[in-house]
Amino acid sequence: MLVTNYEIKCNIGMPCRFAVVADLHNAECNEILTSLKTEKVDFILIPGDLLNSEIEKCPNSEKFIREAVKICPVFMSIGNHERNFSRESSIKAIEAYGVIVLDNAYCKHRNIIIAGLSSGFSDDNQGHFKRTPPPSTTFIENLANQSEFKILMSHHPEYYEQYIKEKNIDIIVSGHAHGGQIRFFGRGLFAPGQSFFPKYTQGVWDNRFIISRGLANTAFFPRINNKIELLYVNLSQN
Repeated sequence: MLVTNYEIKCNIGMPCRFAVVADLHNAECNEILTSLKTEKVDFILIPGDLLNSEIEKCPNSEKFIREAVKICPVFMSIGNHERNFSRESSIKAIEAYGVIVLDNAYCKHRNIIIAGLSSGFSDDNQGHFKRTPPPSTTFIENLANQSEFKILMSHHPEYYEQYIKEKNIDIIVSGHAHGGQIRFFGRGLFAPGQSFFPKYTQGVWDNRFIISRGLANTAFFPRINNKIELLYVNLSQN
């Protein structure tokens, strides 16, 4: 597992440190939990795809949230896999453990607004490899109008340029692309919603857009030159 630390200077007022646990997909989580217990973070963000099926069929995901909420507050947004598998019952079960699930919603934590933009996938709008169904633009507008410092979990990095980039949102956290699955010469090969040679698969863009390679593999071909990734992000005042 690759552990990546990012330092971002911004107008936050009060420094904070958080972890990004993206795309767990019911993968084994002991190493992740060990790291989280060692590192001191203010909160944990799960930007979608915690599950790979209904939660009762995801014992590793269930174990992760059960243990993670003992460490610090945990916030989660809705990815395409949460959309696909018994969404309502699974989300209720996740919330019962103490995770704050933000389904096109936001809440205030200390001096920060933490928000979750849900995947646009639905039963009648599944998109395809080259296009992801659009998110709730109403929610994005409402969030952008809030005056506090804002951190947005948006599972799909392909939403950034069209829907988020020009909005008054301070930090955006994404996953979904799995690092481009196969990486060579510092670039990923493929990501759903971005097709081949995608732009947004990892790293920090525009000093505000953070993308995790994710912590599991669900594709029909393996990850190559592309370790799973746990992120730690330090936000400090300019």
